[in-house]
Amino acid sequence: MSHLYWRGRSTGISIGKWYIYWLTQIRLLLGLWHTLLGKLPQLCTCSVANATFLSTNFENILTWKSEGQASLGTAYDVQYKRYGEEWHNKSECQNLTHHFCNLTQETENFEERYHARVRAVVPNCCTSEWACTQRFYPREDTDIGAPEVTYIPSVQSMKFIIQHPYTPLRDEEDQLLTIEDIYSKYGHTDYHITISIQKTQQKWVKNEKSNTFEVPNLEPDTEYNGVIYINYFEKRSKPYVFRVRTLPDNNWLLYLFGVLVFAVSLLFVTIYYVIHKYMKQHASRPMSLDIKGISSFKPLTLSVESILNPLNDLDKSSRIPVEVPLSQINIHLQQALEQSNLFSLSATAYQQQAKVMSFQPINQADGLPMSYAPQLAKNSLPCVIEERPLTLTYGVCVDGTSCIKTHSQLNLPT
Repeated sequence: MSHLYWRGRSTGISIGKWYIYWLTQIRLLLGLWHTLLGKLPQLCTCSVANATFLSTNFENILTWKSEGQASLGTAYDVQYKRYGEEWHNKSECQNLTHHFCNLTQETENFEERYHARVRAVVPNCCTSEWACTQRFYPREDTDIGAPEVTYIPSVQSMKFIIQHPYTPLRDEEDQLLTIEDIYSKYGHTDYHITISIQKTQQKWVKNEKSNTFEVPNLEPDTEYNGVIYINYFEKRSKPYVFRVRTLPDNNWLLYLFGVLVFAVSLLFVTIYYVIHKYMKQHASRPMSLDIKGISSFKPLTLSVESILNPLNDLDKSSRIPVEVPLSQINIHLQQALEQSNLFSLSATAYQQQAKVMSFQPINQADGLPMSYAPQLAKNSLPCVIEERPLTLTYGVCVDGTSCIKTHSQLNLPT
């Protein structure tokens, strides 16, 4: 039993040694194989395909692709030419590592036709054949980008302002040209808009000639979807997609404000009228301002009435008005003064005639016609006369007054 045990143990040790030996040999062989592969020359792949122009708004970009897996260190060279001319190197596009080249400046004349080509170069390895583009005509082959749109919403309409895309081209004044500047030489420009309501799927289509227009008859506070594009001659721009919303209708606030203003105004007018009416009915008017009992103005007539009227003795019914011409009175007064010398400059006045009629006729013996005559004031006068020489005056006394004094000089004819 012991002999068999030691024999099996020695056999297991032998198998382990062989396993380690062969594993070490395999590792050595793999390392040698990799070493040999690293020293072998690499295979070169140089190929270019699908060279083409991608142009948007006259920005012309040459693009291409590589066939298969490009080798490490591959570079690309680009050339261009105008149709019918020789090839020219694009200095900025030599030994490129990317797959595009901007040829906008070299192809800026949009009325000409151009070609471009590209090749791949692997240093110390290989150079591919030239991959050439098709003939490129910028005016027809360029794509027009979407316009810039500004919209101004209102309650029931939407105003749109369309801005044409700009190009990298410049005019003689070194100003950037727009797409419209270029295509307006060949035909009209149309603006096309399609607008719809997402909920009801209603749609409106409109064509305009101006870049500023308004879409009317829309619903207040409603969201609209739409598309705008521009037609240039025979080309169409990319669409501009928008979503807008009209403003809510707040006109009822204005109406309410107007009604409130009207109501407040009416209230103030009513209050003012009531106050004015109340004050007019209850306010007492001064007697001096009461003109209801005063008759209308009548011009004064030249008449002699109630001259030297007695204050208390003569009854109103006994007064007899007599119409006497003023000139005749002046003549009689002058004659009476010359004959009687009854008046002095210091004490001339009119005296009331007691218990005599309103006018007293002169005696016929005196040779004077019927008239009133001034008398010397022997008693106290009913009114005070200033102590100064008086000119010839006359006065009129009326019922209820003492005397009305006048200093107006009597103009007697000479």
